[in-house]
Amino acid sequence: MSLYPTISAKAIIAKAYADLNVQESQRWEVWMEWISEALEHIGAFTQYVTKGPITIPISNYRGNVPCDLVNVLSVTKENYPLRYGLSPYDRVGGSGLHKSLYGYTIEYPYITVNFKDGEVKMLYHAVPTDEEGYPLIPDRISLKEACVRYIIYKEALPDMRNGTIDLRLYNKLEYDWQRYAGQARGDLNMPNQDKMESIKNSWLRLIPNIHGHDSFYATDNLSERSTSKYIL
Repeated sequence: MSLYPTISAKAIIAKAYADLNVQESQRWEVWMEWISEALEHIGAFTQYVTKGPITIPISNYRGNVPCDLVNVLSVTKENYPLRYGLSPYDRVGGSGLHKSLYGYTIEYPYITVNFKDGEVKMLYHAVPTDEEGYPLIPDRISLKEACVRYIIYKEALPDMRNGTIDLRLYNKLEYDWQRYAGQARGDLNMPNQDKMESIKNSWLRLIPNIHGHDSFYATDNLSERSTSKYIL
């Protein structure tokens, strides 16, 4: 789940109506699309939820990825992590130029692997949604304000192109959106004390954990003294 409590994007629509004093009842449909755009521009990982691991059946070297996929966290087969990247001759147990460990690539809407049939499990980031399918966003004032500022900025685009508003005003609206977007991104990505400790333990190492992927990075957030006996 998300790091922060979430609210529906419909709450942002209500705030935009109040802030802009707009009476047009159907405007929210356009604004909902713009809110999704704003969230993509901000791109903070804490906006997303972790889903899975889900099972993906593989047939003839490929399977279908989930439709709400944003970012792949891990792909496994029989609890073993798959590496990313394949070559045209990359077939486990096949008659190609070489045999390799399990691997995969993503070419939406498919995941391609180097074994013909079976299944894999995927852990991934997705956009959370409410019961009506609208985005859920972290309940942070910086993010809510950034979304409203993006709506204001986008509303001014036709007027700027028609010459009905001054270009300097339009540039100011764009600057305001960028400033609030940066503030929201920083707010959402700022680590708390426990995360800072994990980051410190990951960086302050004399012996790099070069095989961390094989253990799903299970010990990277521990001190080197605690994990030296586990490092291969």
